[in-house]
Amino acid sequence: MREAIYLLATVLALLVNPSYLLLDVRATWEEDGWVYVLICVLSPEKYVLTAALGADFGFGGSLALLLFDLAGAAAFVTAILPEEPFPPPLLVGYAVAALAMVTIPVALLVTEGG
Repeated sequence: MREAIYLLATVLALLVNPSYLLLDVRATWEEDGWVYVLICVLSPEKYVLTAALGADFGFGGSLALLLFDLAGAAAFVTAILPEEPFPPPLLVGYAVAALAMVTIPVALLVTEGG
């Protein structure tokens, strides 16, 4: 489900704002700061949704993203619990998703507070 929504958001962003594919990380770092680059790297679905729907996708969109992040964290826990863990590349992907769920809100709080 998460991947299907990501695919639809990618196509929508391509139609609405095709320049989002031309992300310049250095210029973004200098203009918007490290938090935005962190979001682009750790949570590309948030970057794509922002490109597709604009900067503010409302409470419903934010809640949906939070639920998807929780699903990613649950998938990571489920993947490491069996006697024979999932393949390492899949574990890395799940770990990055779980890490992004914690890192991005903390980074946003740090930048808002400082």
